[in-house]
Amino acid sequence: MHINLRIRVKTHVTLYGDVEPGAIEDYKKAMRLVDEKGTSIPFQVEQYSEWSSRALELVFIAQGVPSLGYKTYYLVPSDQPDVFPNACEVKLESDAEVNRTSHAMGSDVLENGYYRVAIDRATGRLEIFDKELNRTVEKNVEIAAREERGGDDLRVVAPTGRTLVDVIHSVELEENGPVRTVMRISGELAGLRLIQRVALYRGLKKIHLENSLDWMPGRSMNVEQVFPLPQPSGEVRWGIPFGTATEADMMPNAGPQASDEMPREVWSQWRQIQDWVFAGSQEWGYTVAADHQFLTVDDASIRAGMLRGTLYSPLRVVREGQPALSVWPQPGKYVFHYSFTSGPGDWAEAKSWRTGMNFNMPLIPVTAVNELSQKPLPPERSFFSVDADNLVLSALKKADRDGAVVLRVFEIRGEVAESPVRFLGRERSYRAVNLLEENLPQGQQNVLHVQPYEISTIEFPAR
Repeated sequence: MHINLRIRVKTHVTLYGDVEPGAIEDYKKAMRLVDEKGTSIPFQVEQYSEWSSRALELVFIAQGVPSLGYKTYYLVPSDQPDVFPNACEVKLESDAEVNRTSHAMGSDVLENGYYRVAIDRATGRLEIFDKELNRTVEKNVEIAAREERGGDDLRVVAPTGRTLVDVIHSVELEENGPVRTVMRISGELAGLRLIQRVALYRGLKKIHLENSLDWMPGRSMNVEQVFPLPQPSGEVRWGIPFGTATEADMMPNAGPQASDEMPREVWSQWRQIQDWVFAGSQEWGYTVAADHQFLTVDDASIRAGMLRGTLYSPLRVVREGQPALSVWPQPGKYVFHYSFTSGPGDWAEAKSWRTGMNFNMPLIPVTAVNELSQKPLPPERSFFSVDADNLVLSALKKADRDGAVVLRVFEIRGEVAESPVRFLGRERSYRAVNLLEENLPQGQQNVLHVQPYEISTIEFPAR
């Protein structure tokens, strides 16, 4: 897995002098972010705070981070800042002549090297054009809610058949810098304040959605992020532990059987995903990564669940000797994140599992903020890698019984995988073990052989 990915990084950096904390005048003049070769990297300062020292919140795009390893970037003082173009070209409807009495609201448009996204100012719906595919890959992406007749949080799901829509108050450009462009869509859903932020990045083929909802109890509805299906005959496949699944993989006769369980027609659309879902065909499709793992699928759309308000709970709650209503969800602000990407080929060619894993397990920024201590490690390094890109790392840990290293991978595409195992920069021989880390009879091996959909666990010395 020698991966050359581009990944968004958000990090905190504190600047202070090596002798006196306030000795950072050279940084206050201007700063540059560079890699180990001195190449300038576009970055944005989201915010900073200062007294004698200065604390920064930075965002940038990291490229070519080694497999299960690290890459070093340097924030250095400069006489003047680097100048980069904005992440997107933005065409706001407000820039045009809109004061005519006959004017009807149109769309604001964001465009980078990969996508052209139109945001309907009246409805807040998104239309996404993929430049690589030269086609519109999504229309009418929106937040909506399905109204229900009360119901509980276990089994009673009684939709009215009506859809509640997000009533848009404003669509505004929140930021447009060298790393990302963000549009903020402010609206109201059944009297609840709702804000969606749509972000496109420089050099990154992804669209990030951040949805924040100020929830108040008493609304009997299911709030969802809706992604219409672009190809009626396409496949919907999603991530599960150690693999993937489609509707055809469901066990025969599975599902609710008793009268006190939820309706089967509701259950049949539920999907519990792990990190990602793909919709498309062998020709092209899209992947949605989500930090909330429940969604429903019907013939027209993927509906990523956010909040479902109920009017009662079968749970009996007693406070001070008296029955009390269990309110759920609790009032407060709830935030949900999604990432959309599209491209040629099916889920296997798109490596949808990487999209999901990168989204839910982002890079971890670590800062070393002084120039006094020695830094013995090289600027970048891979701790572990394999060549077969259909192998997914599940665990890398110290063995329970000794100082050996245990590695677990699984094959995800249904193909045989063969690869050497590299750890700390060199190939390692290994022994196959079971899940209890007990030796299997194969003996010492040099090349990892994994059968289709197999989970393989191996052990090798740490040194």
